[in-house]
Amino acid sequence: MKWMFVTSDYLYIDEGSEEIKDQIRHASYSLLKTLPSMEFADLFTAYRSGRVSPEDFTDRIVESESFENFVSSFSKQWLRFSEISQNAPDRVKYAPFYDDDLEVEFQKETTSYIKYLFTENRKLTELIKSDYHFINDKLAVLYGIENVRHNEVRKVDADDANDRMGILSHGGFMAATSNGVEDMPFRRAKWISENILDKVIPPPPDEIDVTAFGKAESQDFASRIEAHIVSESCQDCHKLLDGLAIDIHMFDGLGRLKEKDFSDEEVRSHLMSLTGKVSSSDRGIASAFTKNLITFINGRRPGIGDLQVVDTILNENKETGYRARDILRDVIAHFFEVVPQ
Repeated sequence: MKWMFVTSDYLYIDEGSEEIKDQIRHASYSLLKTLPSMEFADLFTAYRSGRVSPEDFTDRIVESESFENFVSSFSKQWLRFSEISQNAPDRVKYAPFYDDDLEVEFQKETTSYIKYLFTENRKLTELIKSDYHFINDKLAVLYGIENVRHNEVRKVDADDANDRMGILSHGGFMAATSNGVEDMPFRRAKWISENILDKVIPPPPDEIDVTAFGKAESQDFASRIEAHIVSESCQDCHKLLDGLAIDIHMFDGLGRLKEKDFSDEEVRSHLMSLTGKVSSSDRGIASAFTKNLITFINGRRPGIGDLQVVDTILNENKETGYRARDILRDVIAHFFEVVPQ
């Protein structure tokens, strides 16, 4: 019975309840992913009455020990980490995944990275481009990063020459968007388009002819794509995905560079190209992140009214560069409104 009453479905049902105890429970689960403590109940009551500002309320949320639960759950949902176990990496091809228990390390890496954006109120562009990593010795070996000796996942300054791209080169993202044997560049490209560039990809046609792609196996990846998209039904999606897929195809199923398939020059070229594509719009990155944050907090996809809220939030945060904690503050202010007593 206890399990049933703390599930998200149950707690989201009483979102609109006029009872303060129901509102407190809903807010605690939405923002901390835990049942409410006495401290949270007092804080939320003070916030709802206007005695605590949205900024101070958000600061207390982010500084809470339970905020780790929020970030961990958000990371798992947003980057679809559950798909790692559903498409488990091949034990022979990806032995380090099992030898070093990397699924656990991947979750720590991404959770630590995203939590840092909130706690330090960093710009959301750092999701895909930053001068730091959150890694330990196991992840450093996997990624080819030298001079990391510590066991715990923590912040490490990045070498300018290092081939990493924020969460887009995290092993968790790479494994979740693979099929366990091969990397899936189009699956990765679709996720990037929708979750970084804020461009939704329409569903593919019911029948897709990939014969030309398969027959072109002796050619490079880009040439095989070109051979495939002679079909008009495939061209619209490919216009949005091809460039991203070609560039990110240099990473394998765990986020390692395919050193046997790509020269150093090709790696630099693809990295530069991919960086240019994903960093083309600060507002697009912030918009996609805000929509995912609203989805996670509310337990539903944004509706038309929510999209108007997103535009308002982005407009309010444009001058400061779309920072993570500021965005969270405004989401809270819009969806957990102050009701002066």
